[in-house]
Amino acid sequence: MFKIVINWIRKIKNRKNIALISQMKFGDEFWANIKEYDGRKFEEGHRKRPFVFIEQKENKIYCLYESTKSGRNVLPILRGKKTFFVYYNKMYIIDVWQFMNKKHGYLTDQELTEIVRNGFTRPPLNQFLSKCQKYASVKVGDIVRHKNSNYFLFALDSVLATIYPIRDTYSEWYVRTSNHKYIAIFSPLQVKKETISLVRPENPKLVYFIKDNKKKAKKTKKYKKIASVH
Repeated sequence: MFKIVINWIRKIKNRKNIALISQMKFGDEFWANIKEYDGRKFEEGHRKRPFVFIEQKENKIYCLYESTKSGRNVLPILRGKKTFFVYYNKMYIIDVWQFMNKKHGYLTDQELTEIVRNGFTRPPLNQFLSKCQKYASVKVGDIVRHKNSNYFLFALDSVLATIYPIRDTYSEWYVRTSNHKYIAIFSPLQVKKETISLVRPENPKLVYFIKDNKKKAKKTKKYKKIASVH
């Protein structure tokens, strides 16, 4: 009898919560009551937890965890004098009945852009963030996709993008990326900005490594040419 009553109360709460959640959009912040998650139990007084809404599917909410404690793979969010941290390395899936109420705050477009850019390649999070293409903006220093191949984005203006091919094997004057691929520094292309899309953020300092290596390579070639004349 007790379980029947509990289930009945939960169904009523689910209907109410679903109505509230249906009005939420990507980036809205909310509170949830979390007694246990992934084997970790939360004591009374520590169960009210903040999250960032991504989407709702049936009776599940897909969201990102928000905390006052910093760590790896976080985006700092400043709210007045307080700083919160959104963890973009993991997708949380909670039941709609755990939803408590929407917070007054929400993430700005700039904050959402940083979350999408950094979580874009992290499965299973990328399955959801890939739907948020308007936030997946490209920046100089990114690895981008153009005509089914990956490139390093070297320069960008309002119309054109200068990109360098990515290679699997090393050759002289190639620049190494963070995932052990190589940028071919003497094969740039200029393409229209709208033809490229984000693959993953890369170190923007590689732009300066490319410039330095091109200078060194040109000097070396010049010296070799002079030597061959003599």
